This record gives sequence, structure tokens and C-alpha cells, in this order.
Amino acid sequence: MRRWTGDDVRILRNNVLDESRLDFARRVGCSVRSIERWEAGGPISRQSSRALHEALSKAPTSAQAEFEALRSQPATVDSVKDGEPDQTAKAGDATNRWEVLKLIGVTAVAPDVLVEVAAEVMDSTRRAGASSVGDGVLEQLELAVINLNQAYLRDAPERLFETVRWYRQRVAEIIERPHTLRQGRLLYAYAGWLSELLARLARDLGELTLAETYCVDAYQHGWQAEDNELCAWAMLEKASNAVFRDRPQAALSAALEGTMRAPANHPVALGLTGQVVRACARLGRRDDFTRALREAMDLRERLPAQTPTRFGEDLSPERASLPDGIEGYAASSCVWLGLAEDAQHYAEHTLQLTVSAPPEHRSRSRESIARIDLGLARTALSAPDEACVLGHQALSWEPPAGHPVLARALELDAALQRRYPDLPQVAEFHERCHQPTRANR
Repeated sequence: MRRWTGDDVRILRNNVLDESRLDFARRVGCSVRSIERWEAGGPISRQSSRALHEALSKAPTSAQAEFEALRSQPATVDSVKDGEPDQTAKAGDATNRWEVLKLIGVTAVAPDVLVEVAAEVMDSTRRAGASSVGDGVLEQLELAVINLNQAYLRDAPERLFETVRWYRQRVAEIIERPHTLRQGRLLYAYAGWLSELLARLARDLGELTLAETYCVDAYQHGWQAEDNELCAWAMLEKASNAVFRDRPQAALSAALEGTMRAPANHPVALGLTGQVVRACARLGRRDDFTRALREAMDLRERLPAQTPTRFGEDLSPERASLPDGIEGYAASSCVWLGLAEDAQHYAEHTLQLTVSAPPEHRSRSRESIARIDLGLARTALSAPDEACVLGHQALSWEPPAGHPVLARALELDAALQRRYPDLPQVAEFHERCHQPTRANR
């Protein structure tokens, strides 16, 4: 395998792929700072070299030939742009540095020049530590993120949304002020976690398109902050929304992206695998569904006894803080695959788990979807009366238009309409699902 240099990286990015540093960093799976460091002559690890080689191998043959031609050209004075020395000189290589200096007419470094260089370095160091963001601001933001996430389980989403949005706007304003790189990373992380919470709140308000927008924003800020757990949670929410919007391929892509970022043996990894289960079922890929479900069950067994917390919130699979237990994912999936008896089993388990949870951990959305899954299973098993009762129970709290619960209720309504269109209780449930007032909620 070739030995990659900063010049090679620059040629591959600029001349062969014609990509920005951000897009190129995504392609080879590293940070933008790594690209900048490589192009400045920094060392490139073997793993990164393999990623660069793979990126080159996927380029067209003509582009690969152009790369080899450009790589074989010697550095010239023309390569020095904007008054900056040719960065093909590798850091730590004194011979290369002096060759560049000779090219631009420098044959010796006078003592006064060294003093000037030292002053420049000191000034650069000073600027690196300059900031208008005090440590107290960061501490307050951290407390705000913790408190707002804890309030999610108890406060009305429409009221909490405005509060979280206000904090998100303030963080955006602070990011625009002078700050250190370390502070910037923290600020991007706080911004991302607030956007992830806004995505959940938007979903609860029935605004799934807005929720997806916040998911993307949370992921991008998490990626910039190098916070893989944040990226994983953002993709979990995005995958869930895509399932409810009947976009299974988008759900599968988001879930797989999230699993690449999720910490090992972490509850968020379990949730993402559950979304893979759902997406494969929606796509009708039964073998992939079976493998993903088995993987999810195995992952649940490997979770540590002491599961991590998320802003002080318990993340054990039995808690409603994880969007759904694996049985919940399996129940919906079996419904979509036409496995009515399995769907009934998983839905009954999920419903029992949900209603027996402590009040502070109960999720009415999760409970409603479990009732709808059970209703769909009972419909397929020729029990429309029970299915209608379960459907009415699921809608007892009047979810707003666009909410995932209502989307699943419409699915139950359609199944009942197909199989039992003449039953009065089916007509009553149909009317409940299509109440005119929902359009104004």
C-alpha cells in the first residue's frame, strides 16, 4: 500500500474528487481537523491510509490516472500560494523545509527573524486562549441541558418546546462569539443535545418534518463536536420518524448510520438495532428482520447490569426512556410481516411492561402503540370487537394530527375497513380516527 503524504491528500481531494474538507472527511471517516493536519504535512496512520486508498480506488479510472500524473510532478515555485510555503514539505523534515526556503529566496535565518517568529507564536497562543465565553456560561448550559431533558417526562411538549428552543437560539448566538476550540466543542455538543430534545418534542407535537430537521441538526453538531453518542441518539430519532412516515429505506439508512456511531453495549445501540428490525419488516425483508431481531436480543443480553444514564435518566430497556423495548419493535414488525400470533405475543408483553411501569416512567405513546399493535393482531385473528376497543383506548388522550400514534391508528382503521367494513363498531372507530377537529389541533 502506498505511503500517503499531505500532497497526495490535497491532490485526491481537490483534483480527483473535487470535494470540500467536510465532505472529504465524511468520505474517509475522520475529522476536518485531521484533513487539515494531513494537508499541512502531519503524519497519516495506516488505518487512515487504507481509507484514503479505498477512496481513490472508487474513483473513475481516468481520475486515478490523473492522480498518478499529478503525484509524479515535482513541486515548483508555483505551488506556493497566498504567501504560504509549499505544504508538501513534511513536518519534521529539515531538508524539505530548507528546500522550500531556498526556492523563495531565504538562505539563512537572522536572529531578529527568530525573535519575530517567537513573538508570532506567542501571539497565536494568546489568541487560542482568548474567549468571551466564561466557564460559568458553560456550567449553566450544562445544567440547562440536564434539567430540560429531565423535564421532558413531566412537562407538556408545547410549553417545553418554546423553552428549549430559546436555549438553542442562545447557544447559537454564543457560538458566534470568540471562544477557544475546547469551548467550541462543548458549545456544539450542547447545541446538538438541545436539537435532539427539540426533535423529540416536535414529534410529540405531530410535526414529524420539523422533527427530522432537528435530527439532522443534532447529528451535524454532534459530528463536529466528535460526540458519537449524540450522533447515535439523533439517528435513532430520525429512524423512528422515518418508520412512522412510511419511509423504511430512509429509516434503515439512519439506523445503520447510528449504529456506526453508537458506543458498544449501550442502550442507544439496542434502540438503533430495534429500528433496523422495524425497517427490514416494513421493507418485507423477512430474513433480514429475523437476523436483526436475533442481534437485538443478543445485544440486550450483553448490556451491563448497571446501564448508563442520560442526563440522570435511567436507560435500562425496561424504562420508557428508551423509545421502545425490543418486544415493542418486534410487535410492530410482526404486524407488517403478517405474523399475527407473534405480533399478539410481543404486543401483550409490551403493553404489560408499559402499564406496570412507575408513573414517572410511563409513556402514553408507547402504551398506545402497543394497544394498536395488539389491535392489528386481533384484527388478523378475527377479533374485530377487541381490536376496536383497543383502538379507542389508544386514542383516549387525543394525540394531535401528525402524531405517530394517530398514524398507527389509521393503519388499524384501514385493516378493519378492509376485513369488516359492515360492522358498526368499525364504522365508529373510523369516525374517531377522522374527527374533523384533528385538522385544527
